[in-house]
Formats: sequence, structure tokens, C-alpha cells
Amino acid sequence: MTIRRHLGILLILPIVLATTSCGVSLPLSDLLFPNRDGGSSTNLTPAGSGGKAGALREGNFRNGAEFLWTLDAEDVGGGRWEMPHDDPTTGLAAGPIAAGGVWLAKVIPAGSGLYEANTLVALDPARGEVIWSKEEAGWEDCVAGPGGREFLCVFDDGRVAYLDPESGVERVLLHAKQGARSFAAATADGAVVIQETGGLTLGIHGVAPDGTERYAKTIDLEAEAVYDFKPLSALGGQAQFSGYDESIVFDLATGAEQGRFRGSVWLTGEAAIVLPKGAEATTSAAGVRMVEIPEDQDAQVPSDGDTVVGVRTDPGGVQVCGPILDGCVQVPGTQELWEPSWSAVLDQIDGRTYLSYVAHQSGHTAVIDVEKATLLGIFSEYSGWEPTPAAEALLPARVDMVNWDNLWGEGRKSIRHPLTGATLGVLNSDAGSLAPADVAPGYAVIGWDREEWSLGTRYLTAFGAATEPKELRLTGESEQAASVPDGLPTCPEGTFLLAWATFPNGSITVCGYHIDDPTVVIHVRDGQEMVSSHASFDGVSTYLGRLSDGGTMSLSFESGVFEIVAQDGAIEMQTRSDLIWFVALGQWRPSAGQFDVTLPDATAEGQVRYLTELLASSKSARSSLVEANTSLRECSKGPDGDYADEIVAIDKVTRNRAELLSALAAAPVDLVPEGQALLEELRVSIRHSLDADIAFAAWARGIQRDGCTGASSGDGVTASEKATAAKQVFVARWNNVIVPEFLVASLAAADV
Repeated sequence: MTIRRHLGILLILPIVLATTSCGVSLPLSDLLFPNRDGGSSTNLTPAGSGGKAGALREGNFRNGAEFLWTLDAEDVGGGRWEMPHDDPTTGLAAGPIAAGGVWLAKVIPAGSGLYEANTLVALDPARGEVIWSKEEAGWEDCVAGPGGREFLCVFDDGRVAYLDPESGVERVLLHAKQGARSFAAATADGAVVIQETGGLTLGIHGVAPDGTERYAKTIDLEAEAVYDFKPLSALGGQAQFSGYDESIVFDLATGAEQGRFRGSVWLTGEAAIVLPKGAEATTSAAGVRMVEIPEDQDAQVPSDGDTVVGVRTDPGGVQVCGPILDGCVQVPGTQELWEPSWSAVLDQIDGRTYLSYVAHQSGHTAVIDVEKATLLGIFSEYSGWEPTPAAEALLPARVDMVNWDNLWGEGRKSIRHPLTGATLGVLNSDAGSLAPADVAPGYAVIGWDREEWSLGTRYLTAFGAATEPKELRLTGESEQAASVPDGLPTCPEGTFLLAWATFPNGSITVCGYHIDDPTVVIHVRDGQEMVSSHASFDGVSTYLGRLSDGGTMSLSFESGVFEIVAQDGAIEMQTRSDLIWFVALGQWRPSAGQFDVTLPDATAEGQVRYLTELLASSKSARSSLVEANTSLRECSKGPDGDYADEIVAIDKVTRNRAELLSALAAAPVDLVPEGQALLEELRVSIRHSLDADIAFAAWARGIQRDGCTGASSGDGVTASEKATAAKQVFVARWNNVIVPEFLVASLAAADV
């Protein structure tokens, strides 16, 4: 689930909520691209107007995202907005920053280099208006000052100054060396500026929260610093300079060195430093605690910039600790998540702290409430979000920040719940490049351009958390509002129409509180209503309703298929709709589904072709499974060998199989002879295969953890035998019915 935190985990179909400031709903293509000739519809306040910023957002992204504004850099200062890079060199190279209710961004003139004239632009986040702007020649680094009240900037001519957010008026704090690159960092305890002084020395200036200078000193370096990334960070009462070969930690208030290290270290904000494996202290000050992580332990100390949490892991699960890895508490339910390759990310959402433990080999992300040391749920690539019973009470009711994820093709991003991965919105655009940025709670900000430009993007677009649930009807290329057909059932009071589709003899209607929380599915056929009050969203593109007899009815946006399946998996009815609407998707539909296989047209030949290509594409991605299982079964790397590659291979096949099953869940076969029986048999075989993959993955992790004698592959073998038997039933029907009529290739069980 970049983007930031744990994105890139699952591709989810686009769903967006957007409203103009006047409350008029528009297609998002018009919102993001106000004028197709490249202009902007935003009414800009002239630079230097000294306008007041509007009120900050108090909405909730669980209600959706409201479009706020788009600004064209060419209308502001010419050139491009500087937007996030992989390794930002300055504070503004990560996108706009916020202080005093105002955003500060940088515009780089077209054709300029990083260190030529730039324009600093102060923006009103509520209205997208320019409050003031100023041109600076050369290098600058800006951050939010102590307490977030002012901007702290260092400039090429040596000025170190607070900038008033509303007026841009400078309060110069000190003058450093002219023409040298300087960097700033700040916490509530104060600020620090470091500066090149030439050769093997570094200048350090300490600044109190009120702007008075605390100290000015020069320190010696072992090697000349190279600034390919910002080398300065701060947390609480500590600051760290990070060079390629050396890290120096010093007290923010006094400038006194706390220690020098080979490799980077973790700050705690106090007089303690945590050394990861491989880091070595070369000097340390008296009274400063050095906490080394033993070779036989796995631990990290993540921070969100304000809060620090220690995390330990072992085969017993995940432990939440204090900043110096003390007072650890075991998190129940995390025993099966342990693996040697992991990372931890900390988030503050609506005033509460959450830890995301990311297991890289399996692709699982465990979400933990830090205060309660409680597992809230697990997010995985092939099963989505699986909450625990504690999730409802401890997950944030108000979501004031989002993640971003790539969506299908280039140029499309989805707005995601930062913990569960649920879709909260999407940019359904034709932009050539998109660059999300973190700015302030309650906002989702993205830079975009139709052309690739290495240093920035032409447009800056802001979305705000919606203040109440909203809906928007989009129809893709038609750019006309979708109209609801006459005769559809009315949604229950207090809910919104989330989706509908019509068929020759009926319709289906989905209602709910917001896009990921449907409450009722209503199917009308030949004048008779079938209602399910147990509705859900599959996290991809399908709404489902559980029936009283245990069966399920479903509507897939991707393929336009409506289906009723009995409790035993038998397909009781399947039909397609060519007139379908999902909130914020309208009538736009993709041309390709899973594995990039082109979706079928409304012919039997097209539906058979779709199944054939799905099976062929899935098979080609599963070639490594037999080799991995053989290596594990024969213990080819020894009883205590490293079988991480085998685990990765099995996990890849598991994701592949889950993707195939997801595709088959919405594959249309209503025009294919014996199509429902054929599809039913194929789904059964793939479910057994997926069960086998999951069992083999658990077996592999047991070998990795306990050695070759500590785990059994029995569950995987049993499921695999069931899968083979089911595949033989499917291929028999395929070869007897489909091959003669459609002249496609015959299949063997190994092809499925």
C-alpha cells in the first residue's frame, strides 16, 4: 500500500468522492484538468497581497475526499512546482510544508538547475490562493519552525530567518557563510542549522524557540560531506548529521556532541541513542546512554517525527517497547507474522498512535494500537484487510491523513486508508506523472504533469477530507452526469446510492453509508425483490450481499456481471449488464482485467477467449512453485539452511492464484455452452490450489524457523490432491464441450 508508509500492497479499483467548494458535483477529469488547453480555473490572489488563510479542514476522509483547488505553476512563477524526490535534499524538495495554517511551496523556473533562482510561494490551503511570493537566488532550505508557528529558512546569502506565514516578512536570526549550502531542522525544543564551511569542517548554529541564537560552533569531520540527500534531522532534544561514512548526534539546546558513529543510528529525543546492527560508536559523551541491539535480536525504533516507539520481534511475535527498547509488551496474535525481513512504520491518526509491522517476504502488514499493544488487523496482498474483534473500537473514527497507491496504469493514484488500505478516493486522470506529498492533516495533495519533468510538476491539486458523506457520479469520457433509471428501489433513509445495474428483466441496487460500507443489496427480477442486509465490498471492484439461505449475490463493476451463487458454490444465475454505475466510477470501465488480459466482448467467443488467456497468463507466473517445493521437501540447503528464496517463490504463486480466483469471480460465461457448470468447476479447483499454496507457505516458514524436521507439508499435499481431482473434472468438460465448438487448445490439469 509510495508514496509513503506501507503502500503498494494491493491494487484496488478507483472510487472517488469529490465536490467543488460551491457544492456542485463535477467529473473529476474536469476538476483535475479544469481547461483541456492546460490553463487553470483557479482565481489567483496576486503575490504579496497579504491575504488571510481560510479555516483548516476538520473533515473525515472516511466520508470521502472533496476537491479543493488546482494551481498551475506557470501562473504563479513560471516553471514547475518542486515535488517529492526519492531522497529529498531540502525540506521543500518533499513538497509543500505547513506552518501557521499556511503552506509554503517552491517553484523552479523552467530550464533552471537546483541552485538557480527559485520562487517561494505561500498558499492558502482552503482556497488555493497565493498569499505572497518571493524570489530567491540560489540555495534555500525551509522547514516548519518550533511549534509550527513560522517557517524557518536558510538562504544562499547566509540569512537564517523566520518567515511570517501570513505576510512573508522575515525576522532574520543570524547570518551564516554566504554561498554555502545550509540545512535546517526544528522540533518544539528549538532549531539547528548546519552549514558547509569547506573541507573537513561543519558549522552548527543553535536557535531557541523564540529565535535567539543559542550557540555557534565548528566541528571536524572525518571525511568531506557530499550532500546528495538532506543530511540533518532532529527529534525532541536531539539532532543528527548523517554523512556517508559518519553520523554525529548532538544536543539540540547546547550543541554538545552526544556521540559519533559508523553508520546511521536511531534518535530517542532524549539523552539516549539506539545503535542498529552494524552501527558502531566511535565516541560517546558521559551521561548519554548507548543501546546496542544484540546480534541475536531483531529490533527497530520507528518515529513519526514526534513520537518514538521501540519494536522487537522474534518467533513469539511482535513486542511494543519504549524508545530505548525497554518495558516491552508482547502483542497477542502476532506469533505467525515473524520473519527475518521486516520494517515498522509509526502513524499518528486523530491523536492516536498506530504501528504498522510490515513483513516483506509474505507481504503482510499487521496494524497495532501502540497504547493498548493490541493487534487490530492484518492487510495482505491476496486477502485484503482482515480485522480482529478489537478493530471496531480502536481504529480511528476520524481519518485525517491518507496513503496513496498506484492504480492500474501510469498516471492514476488511489487515496487509501492509512491503516486498513480501504479505498477512500482516486485521481482518475490522464496525467503523465503524479507525485503525492504529505503536507497537513485533513488534506491529500498531489503534483501532476502531462509531461515528464525531472525536477517537478506543473500542477498542484489539493483535496480535503469531506465534512459529511458525499457522492459523485462520473461517466469517464462522456463527462455527463449519470442519470438513475426509473423504477430502481429507493435507498433506506440516511444511506447513499453506491451502485446500480440494469438487465432486460430486472436490476440490482447497492446502498450504504460510504463506498466501503454498503448496508443493503436489492435485486429485482421479473418484478420480485430479493434483499440482502448483509452487504460487503470485496476491496477490489465487487459488491456482495449474503442471502438468508447462505448463498451470495454479487455485482462486479469490472466485467459487468451479476451473479447468484449457492452456499455450496454452485452458480444459480449469471447475467451481464451493459448499463452499470458505481459511485465515482460512472460508466467508465477498464479495457483489461487481471494479468492485463483484455476483457471479453458480449460474445461466446470473447468469453472463451478471456478464460483461455487468463489461464495461460496465470500458468506462466507459477513456474517456480515445483522447484521451491522440491527444494524444501529434499531439504536441499541443509536442515538449518536459509529458505527465504523458496518462501518468496511460494508467496508469489499464492498471490498469482488469488488474483486468478478474483478474476474468475467476475468472469462472464452466460453465452458459453455449459458455461455456469464450467466456471463453477474451475473456481473449485483454483480454491483448492490456493488452499494448497497457503499451506505450503506455512510449511516453508516452519522450516525457515525450526529446521527441516520441525514442519509437515501434509495439509498442502491434501489440498493439492483435491485441486488435481477438481482440475480433471474441469478439463474434461472443457475438452469435450469447448474445444470442438470454439477450436481452442485442449487443456490438461497442469495447465490450470
